[in-house]
Amino acid sequence: MKIHPAIVIVVVSLTAIAIATKFWAGGEALKYGGPSQLLSDPQGRVYIQIQNKLLEHTSEGEFVRRHDLGELGIDPLIGAAAFFSNGDILLRRGEDRRSFWDGIAAFQRRENKNDLEPESPGAGLARCNLQTKECTSFANPPVDFKSTIGVTIDTRSDEVYISDTTRHRLRKYSGDGAALGEPMHGFKFPNQLLLHGEQLLVADTNHHQVRIVDPRTGLFGKTLHSIDVVPADAHRVGLRWPAHFARIGDNWWVNNMNTAMRDGGVYLFNNDWQYQRRIPLPEHADPISILPFASGALISDWYNDRVYRVSGMGSLLKDFASPGLEAVLAESREKRTFYRAISWMGYVLLGAVFIGLITKAILSPAPKVAPAAGPEPAADFGEELIWFEQDPKVVRSITRSIKFGAAALFTLVALAVYVVASYGNLEVAVEIGSLVAGMILVFVVIFWITRSTIGTAIGFERGDLILRNHKGVESRHPISKVVYNESAIATPDMAVLLGKNAMRLYDPAMVKEQILPRLGDAESIPPVKMQRLLFRLQRPHGTMFILMIVGLAAVVALHLLR
Repeated sequence: MKIHPAIVIVVVSLTAIAIATKFWAGGEALKYGGPSQLLSDPQGRVYIQIQNKLLEHTSEGEFVRRHDLGELGIDPLIGAAAFFSNGDILLRRGEDRRSFWDGIAAFQRRENKNDLEPESPGAGLARCNLQTKECTSFANPPVDFKSTIGVTIDTRSDEVYISDTTRHRLRKYSGDGAALGEPMHGFKFPNQLLLHGEQLLVADTNHHQVRIVDPRTGLFGKTLHSIDVVPADAHRVGLRWPAHFARIGDNWWVNNMNTAMRDGGVYLFNNDWQYQRRIPLPEHADPISILPFASGALISDWYNDRVYRVSGMGSLLKDFASPGLEAVLAESREKRTFYRAISWMGYVLLGAVFIGLITKAILSPAPKVAPAAGPEPAADFGEELIWFEQDPKVVRSITRSIKFGAAALFTLVALAVYVVASYGNLEVAVEIGSLVAGMILVFVVIFWITRSTIGTAIGFERGDLILRNHKGVESRHPISKVVYNESAIATPDMAVLLGKNAMRLYDPAMVKEQILPRLGDAESIPPVKMQRLLFRLQRPHGTMFILMIVGLAAVVALHLLR
């Protein structure tokens, strides 16, 4: 169908707007996640972090107040936080200025090469008073990790231990921010830290272990013992990345996450780190942080807006709840719903563009074919057998493309097998396997369509049309029983494609001057009717068109039913 250039510009613009709206609104919705860090101060008060808010509770769980971290210059909170002995809190201030390439580097598990110098005055680690809202720079000169960190503070001395996660090292500071000793290397994405007695425990995430090191300045970071905290039960379900752990009674609880660092499982070990069992959290739980509470523990669930209460023996109790927590969760749900609705508008806009194009195709009249100048078609019907073959240049081009695609697909499959074997992780295998399987399916469909398209021919003899398919089978019928449009010619039992636009299978001049004029008594039909005929004749093009419509409808229906 002929489309005005302005229509093309509008369609492309609306499609771009729809996609941008979808991704922007989806990203905004993710900012309003649920409970994340669980903290306690030296007085035993419990703090629940949700986005840029800290919800303070007594040691018994009574709600005290809500602290807006934005008032401290934090937008958003990046990394962990911890309390000093006097109740001050150590956290990172400043905007999130990580670039797209920083995100790519983190995804590829590459080391963070950014320096520690803050990018703006007042940014970086700060020591803040939650009551007075006053903050002072923690170190001199100031430091800003600009990424995920784990923090623990020895309240006996106010010495600060930091796991510099994306730089793969540990750091130690005095209470006033002086660096104590050299940063310790040898870790791989270290996360949570915990002082237990005279030992410092580190979640050495990408080494799949908890490492026990010496916290003393002269021997800081020296490994005393390494513990494999990924039992066979966790390996089977792909939960191999320990990110958080806690001492609950006489046991150790470890949160092992999947490769995307979410949807983890909490595993219970005894005092000697012997595996006991998995904590029975609800299906689809997304545990983040574990905190001792009463005789058991609290576990935050970022995705499901919950804080679980679990007994010391690992039994799930009634969720932790408070008026302040419920108020913030209600606000988060409302904002998430708002942005998800905007995100859905992207789908609606894409659907409107698609429906508009389909409607345009349906309503467009069949092309009018003007007979070429020369002898009357009737004179041609009495001629001897004449065959019209496909353009050999186009056939060679299509064949080369298929061979190139097969070679590229083979290389991709080999690369995927290598990556899966390197990771040795079921979830990675499923994700990559699904992607590769989808590409293979697309290639098979393209090959199926191409194989049935090339190698055909069109013949005329004494008023009859003869179609020959790719297998060499012929179909002969009188011209009066033939239908056609600008892209295909069909008899009651066979169809041959002419090609469209830039991929004309038959030479356009030959089609216009030799083939179409011989179809004088044939019926010209619109594109939709031709698609239905192709489907009835079990031609791949018609079948895939119908499957595409059904598949789109199924995807929309599944989203609406969620």
